[in-house]
Amino acid sequence: TWDSHSTTADGYQKLPGAGGLIMQWGFAFANNGASTGIFAMPITFPNAIFGAWANGLNNSVGTYNCSVTAQTTSTLNIFNGQPAPCNLYWYAIGY
Repeated sequence: TWDSHSTTADGYQKLPGAGGLIMQWGFAFANNGASTGIFAMPITFPNAIFGAWANGLNNSVGTYNCSVTAQTTSTLNIFNGQPAPCNLYWYAIGY
């Protein structure tokens, strides 16, 4: 059913009839440039993660260069390549 979900800022949706496919998303803050933060996802993917992406937010300094550099079934490593802190959104899909 579509009842397996959390629609909070850091949330997930289990897709019924899709072989256990799960989408997860969230909002995070990465420290000053050339640093990597480790962020926990709302739930652990029970089998595998297919991929994850991060998108830095644009502010008065400019567009931030944030990217996922490593992933497990429960965490994401997100690198901030800019000289300032970075607010970002992330998205992951797995099963």
